[in-house]
Amino acid sequence: MAALKDIVAKRFLDDILGSVCKPGQWKVLVLDHLSTRIMSACCKMQDVMTKGVTLVESLDKSRQPLAHMEAIYILVPSEKTVAKLIGDFEGAPTYKTAHVFFLEKCSTSLFSKLGSSKAAKSGFKLLSYHSARLFLCISIYFVVQ
Repeated sequence: MAALKDIVAKRFLDDILGSVCKPGQWKVLVLDHLSTRIMSACCKMQDVMTKGVTLVESLDKSRQPLAHMEAIYILVPSEKTVAKLIGDFEGAPTYKTAHVFFLEKCSTSLFSKLGSSKAAKSGFKLLSYHSARLFLCISIYFVVQ
């Protein structure tokens, strides 16, 4: 029987990263606070790099524009994360395109806000939802919400 940690790691590495990363095509991975905590608990950086990620960045920090690279966003949908995601594609885009994965269902109002943005029209290649809302309590224990 697979451990919860292994199941979540497979979800991140195969279902999310593996679905958009092709051999020889490097991408930037952008994570919010919660997805960083989940991914750090389940995946090794070497495993992430093996999937074709060359750089992991925090959505909450200032980032240098890499307009020639595609980005994979793994986020929990909220007003703050959606606003930052949209902001990355207003004016001069931070990345070439975005593959966006939400870890829980996006509310109708947030989805409408996202859909009516310039980012949705010019920057997104993929917008997907993967249910993986977990809170790490201790490195061994998870609380599923």
